[in-house]
Amino acid sequence: MTSDLSLSAALARASKVLVVDDSRTMRQLLIQELNKLGIHEVSEAVDGLEAIQKARADNFDLMLLDMEMPNQNGFETLQIVKSDPTLRSLPVIIVSAEDHFQKIIECIELGAEDYLPKKPFNSVLLRARVFSSLEKKRQKDDDLAQILQLQEVGVALSKHLELNEVLKIMLRAAMDLTNAEAGTIFRVSEDHSGLEFVLSENKKLDLSSVGLGQKGVTPTLLPFKHEDGRPNYTNISVYCALKNETVSIADIYDTQEFDFSGARKIDSLIGYHSRSMLLVPMTDHRGHTLGVVELINCRSLIQHDEIIPFSESARRFAECLASQASIAISNNRLISELELVFESFIRMINQAIDEKSPYTGAHCVRVPEIAMRIAEACHLKKEGPLADFHMTDADRYEFSIAALLHDCGKVATPVHVVDKATKLETIYDRIGLINTRFDIVRRDIQLEHASDSSKSDESLKAQLAEIDEDQAFLQRCNLGSERMSEQDHQRIIAINERYSWVPNGHTQPIPFLSQDELENLSIVSGTLTPAERAIINDHMAITIRMLESVPWPNHLRRVVEYAGGHHERMDGKGYPNGLRGDQMSVQARIMAIADIFEALTASDRPYKKPMKLSQSLGIMKRMSEEGHIDPDLFEVFVSEKIYLDYGKEFLGEDQLDMA
Repeated sequence: MTSDLSLSAALARASKVLVVDDSRTMRQLLIQELNKLGIHEVSEAVDGLEAIQKARADNFDLMLLDMEMPNQNGFETLQIVKSDPTLRSLPVIIVSAEDHFQKIIECIELGAEDYLPKKPFNSVLLRARVFSSLEKKRQKDDDLAQILQLQEVGVALSKHLELNEVLKIMLRAAMDLTNAEAGTIFRVSEDHSGLEFVLSENKKLDLSSVGLGQKGVTPTLLPFKHEDGRPNYTNISVYCALKNETVSIADIYDTQEFDFSGARKIDSLIGYHSRSMLLVPMTDHRGHTLGVVELINCRSLIQHDEIIPFSESARRFAECLASQASIAISNNRLISELELVFESFIRMINQAIDEKSPYTGAHCVRVPEIAMRIAEACHLKKEGPLADFHMTDADRYEFSIAALLHDCGKVATPVHVVDKATKLETIYDRIGLINTRFDIVRRDIQLEHASDSSKSDESLKAQLAEIDEDQAFLQRCNLGSERMSEQDHQRIIAINERYSWVPNGHTQPIPFLSQDELENLSIVSGTLTPAERAIINDHMAITIRMLESVPWPNHLRRVVEYAGGHHERMDGKGYPNGLRGDQMSVQARIMAIADIFEALTASDRPYKKPMKLSQSLGIMKRMSEEGHIDPDLFEVFVSEKIYLDYGKEFLGEDQLDMA
């Protein structure tokens, strides 16, 4: 009875009523009766037209509407109220004489909440019907507010991918919707051995000031099993998780159902008193428990200092929220797992390249390091040509994926071409065959000298010395470390014409060098023939074809462009598409600089020595002046000393000749 009176008083204080009657005497009577009930926010209207005007201008909780009025009667007014979306939820009690019974029925069918007879007027009936209507209105408003809050929470949960933020939003919403004073989240540990404490909220206490967690009062793990292997059903949180059941306790200090010694210990240490408790499991679509939501101390809406058991309505809302949070958590984990799998595939591709050629595998790791440093430095620029360049975390992730995949096409490039350290190298270095032929030539000359007494030893020594010089020359040419001159090319031709040899199974001598050996030794610069250079360059086209075959999600849609442009040039003379600088994104131009710098300074290339910083930057400066790389990005690379930061981490001490 006391609770009913308290509820009525609370409703009366919070309610606003509109009295509509053309009789001033009747309006005053109704207002006096409402005041006696504790309802003091009362407005009045003399007819239906004024009533509609006032109802639209204010937010009333109830309308007492006379049936018989001039201008616009009660029935017509009720029709307008119930057809107006902004007024439809306003409860209406028809005030009418009992002889208008048929009209009253029509009003009830139209949507009136109830009716009051004018004669005889009954105060008890007025009280009952007014408070009944107000309570129904309050309950509808509360339900609507809770539904809207659930919708807002759903939207908020869908926008946050960070797991702890998802859990914090869900816990606070659960506390608001169930009127809980405190709450805790546990989640299943990675090894599925128990529940891990994640976070707590308390509207009454500042948990950071009381040192929750710092005092060690919150266990780091609630084990699913006792030491003897029995399920740990004595712990209510574990029980909720293992049974996948919602559990409600009216008073944890007045029950023997579970062991609450831990909760009571926490209460004593932080100066709190837990009483009612509601625990809801968070479960994914497979029925696997993800965690537990623990709500503590449901506060009465009437007596705010009173702790009451959680209602069935609170239980449903908590379960609904836990379900929403479970979906968000599952999505969060699924996204994380898919990203992990995707990134693992990328690492697998790079590992395949690494296993195939250790000289290019590390390149796939180091280029992203350089590229991301340049991009971050550009992002921080507040002025100059790069002031408008900005990156979000999603942009950074997209660029990092592109950087990791920029040379994935090399997985299809023949290893003997990628790793060709000398001009004659295929699967092995064929300079060994040429050395053997020189040995045969020496042997034949020595045999000929031994059989011809007319030839002097001096002539033999001169011939052997010439052979040694020619052999050493071809060995130097094979290295490809120096640019070949036309004179060098002619000497190779002369050596080929000067010597001949007879292989096993042949009766006639053949040229000293095969056509392929002659072509390779005559390479002007480096170790690759034009055909092999085309094979190397084709890795870029293969990379693009490979990446274009992937159905990239929207947040990774530019991976192909970023990864596929690092061999393009600012002047349009690059490959594979001959793009100019203004046709490429900043990220693609960054990739070009990162790729070149890594190649110049790398210490694991078989065909060259690693360059020092000064030499590398000198070459790149010329490239920026000659339309090869972006001069603005190169200026950032130099001015922000990205080369030095990278060098200290990845280059040898002997390469760091610049500050």
